[in-house]
This record gives sequence, structure tokens and C-alpha cells, in this order.
Amino acid sequence: EWYARLRAQDLSDIEAARFRSWLAANPERRREFEAVEQFWEGFGELEQSPEVVRGRAAIKERRRKAKRAVVQKFAAVAAAVLMLVGASYIYIGRDSATPLATAIGEQRTVPLSDGSIITLNTNSEVRVDYSKARRSVELVRGQATFEVAKDAARPFIVRAGDSEVRAVGTVFDVYKTPDKVTVTLIEGKVAVGTGRAEVMLAAGEQLSYGVGQVKEKRSQIDVPRVTAWRARKLDFLNTPLAEAVAEANRYSNDEIVLQAPRLQAARISGTFEAGKTELFVEGVRSLYRLKAERIGEHQILLTDAHPPARQ
Repeated sequence: EWYARLRAQDLSDIEAARFRSWLAANPERRREFEAVEQFWEGFGELEQSPEVVRGRAAIKERRRKAKRAVVQKFAAVAAAVLMLVGASYIYIGRDSATPLATAIGEQRTVPLSDGSIITLNTNSEVRVDYSKARRSVELVRGQATFEVAKDAARPFIVRAGDSEVRAVGTVFDVYKTPDKVTVTLIEGKVAVGTGRAEVMLAAGEQLSYGVGQVKEKRSQIDVPRVTAWRARKLDFLNTPLAEAVAEANRYSNDEIVLQAPRLQAARISGTFEAGKTELFVEGVRSLYRLKAERIGEHQILLTDAHPPARQ
């Protein structure tokens, strides 16, 4: 690791000093480091050997011939298509009616043809439908972050439930549950239509509204905490325990079931790794002195270790 780091262009003086200290602390380290240096220098000599030079030249020639054959085939196909289409022009976007989805615990980043990027969280699905007039995406379920490339002629619209989020050149997050949609603006501006007049959001604002309802809640939020999922982190701050358990359950096939009436109003703060259900369970169990028991293959039951005696 040190050998690779010392060859980085952004190596700082502090790191260089740490390396010298690390090397001086143990004579064995210097011997191992010198062995790595000699090994790597051997690759440089091998690269210039006649056998390798001839092999690289042969590979380059094969690639050149293969590329020429592909170009010739492409030209033949293109000529045939032009003959069939004639003078007419049909617009077919590469992203037209394209479904994208993730499984439980999976995350996926997808670049689109216009330069926009969609990052899907666990168990999420979107449908992309581009046309000449607009860029439309439907969030079918789950959560996704949208990094929108600027295109004033074609607005970028995300539909979730009964609402639409309209943006041009911005970054925002949309989270859809069966009963609620939450829009978080990370950069730029967006207009959110919820059945009434549009609501304009500024960076750092969040809008939540019930599906099929007009009730809205607008608030200032901590953007890094809301977007922590992109680094596979669950970041809670004074979060209701039941809500935190539900969030942890999104990332695993193991379901945590909380059966502790005394904790109905309990709240939790902390950062956990998404998908690491056992670690989350252990943290909650230790904090609230609960009993953890696996029920069946995919269920973990959390109960009071010492329930109050009946009167």
C-alpha cells in the first residue's frame, strides 16, 4: 500500500513523514519494501523485452483488422437502413420506456443518454421514457437520486404517485413509500406539483406529502444525513426507533420485528452500515437491553429481556 501511495501525485508532506516513521520503526519493513521495489522494477524490464514488444505489436495489428471489419459491417447495415427509411426521420431515444430496478440490498448507478445520472437505492424501480419534447421518469417504488444534465429545451420530469418533480440541471432525491412521497433537493431548484399549485424548493429543503392527499410538510434538512444511503450508511439523529428499524429492514431479507411496548416513544441516534442487520440488531439490543431471537430463517425478534411483572 505504501509503495502505491508514494507514487500518487497528491502525496502530502505529512504522508511522506508518516511513511519514513513507519519504515524506521521495524527493519523488516524496509526489507519488504525493497523487495516490492525490485519486483516492480522487474516488470519494467519485462515490458521492454523483445518477446513482449512483438506480442504487443501483434495484438495491435489484430485489433486494427477487427476494427476495420466492424466498420465495414456497420457501413453495410447503415446503407440498408437508409434504403428502408428513405427521407423520413424517426426519433427513438436510447432510454425510451426503459425499466431499471434493484433488488433488496442492491444499489445501482445508471448514466442516461443525455448525460443525466440515476442512482437507485435498495428495492427500487424507475421507468425512463425520453422523447424529443421531454425527459420523463416514473419512480415506481423505492428511492432514487437524480443528477440532471441541463437541457432547457427538454425539462426533466419525475413522476411519483400523484405528483411531478420538474427540474433542469439539478440534483434531487425522491423516496416513495405506499403512503408518502418525499422530495429532497440537494442542488439547484425544482418545482414539485402535488395536485395544487407548484411548490418551488431550494437546496437543502425537503417536501413530504401523502399519496392521494394534499397535505404537505416542508422543512429544512441535513443533506448529508438524507443522502448517506449512497455510501451505504444509515444515519439517524433522534429518529423514532420504530422508524429506524423499518429503514434497516429495507436493506436486508432479514426482517427485524420490535416487540417492546416500553419503547414506543424511544428514539435513536447513530450511524450504521446498511445491510448489516446483525450489527444493527446488536447495537439496538445493547442500547435498550433487549433480547434478540431469530425466528425462522429470515426474522429477528427484539423483545424486553426482563418484561415487567403482571399486576
